[in-house]
Amino acid sequence: MPQRFHFIGLAWRTLVVALAIGFAVPVAAQNCQLPPELARLTRVLMPLSQSLGYLTDAQRARISDALSGLSEDDVIADLTENGLQSTSSTVLDILATADIAASDGVMRNPRRLANLLSDLDVQATLACQQADMTFFQKIQSGRLGGFLPGSPSDGLSEPRSQREQMVTAGNLIMVLAVLIGSFVGVDVLSRWILALVYNRKACRISAELRVGSTVLKGRVITLGKGGFRFYAAKPAAFDEQLPRMRSGKVRLQIGQHDVLAQIATIHEKVTDFRFAQPISLRTQKQMLRLSSISPFYVKKSGDGDDALVEKVIGAPETGPGAPGRVTQQQS
Repeated sequence: MPQRFHFIGLAWRTLVVALAIGFAVPVAAQNCQLPPELARLTRVLMPLSQSLGYLTDAQRARISDALSGLSEDDVIADLTENGLQSTSSTVLDILATADIAASDGVMRNPRRLANLLSDLDVQATLACQQADMTFFQKIQSGRLGGFLPGSPSDGLSEPRSQREQMVTAGNLIMVLAVLIGSFVGVDVLSRWILALVYNRKACRISAELRVGSTVLKGRVITLGKGGFRFYAAKPAAFDEQLPRMRSGKVRLQIGQHDVLAQIATIHEKVTDFRFAQPISLRTQKQMLRLSSISPFYVKKSGDGDDALVEKVIGAPETGPGAPGRVTQQQS
């Protein structure tokens, strides 16, 4: 595959992978949540963390009912499965505090309970961020809290988290798109700069390649100070000489100019050659005067550039070297 198209194809594949990752992140985040029974217990305990003293029978009954569906082993297993194993110690402390309150009917240290619930909220959020978020999302995410029912977000944290992740994924895709566009732009710009530095121009000059005693006729369709692109009049005869051209040098004959060159790149319709020594700007101008079309700048191409070949070969003869025009050679 030509180098330029390989680069662009790789860039687009990278963008597609980024899209897939970006949309997969919110889906993965849905599995990172507190077990339903534990979430129910935190809803019951949240109001009690604000008051000190005896509990009503109804409050004790709600705590006991919430605890009835919980066992330490099951809770730890669920937390591990959901990627929240780092919260296990805090969860066990909450279960113990709730069990004592239900048994004694007294909330002796509501501040400690409030701290435990807050710690669980923060720890669960951080654990999910570490488990589900990409590197770029970790950098951009600064939100803490919102996992516990009854916290200030009051159940809105999960949708908000998903929205934030979607926005972050979109930002990542935008950054990648800008980078890819920049790389392609730099590539195109560098080719144009090289075209100007080496004065590379499209042309159509009748020429001969001499491989030993064999003469191959054709046309030079791009010419720079460092090399040229050759379009063979008889491709079959040209292909027969390729082994000899690869192992040695050839001579380019244009008018009175005879220049030594060597093969560089073989394309489907054309072949690139490098001059053994860069030609002077004066020599290049003299050669370009023999072009049957008006020469024009072209950027360097890593492929055969079939469109340019068709454009040059099929163009009407309007240049200084067209039949019927007199071209004076400068010595």
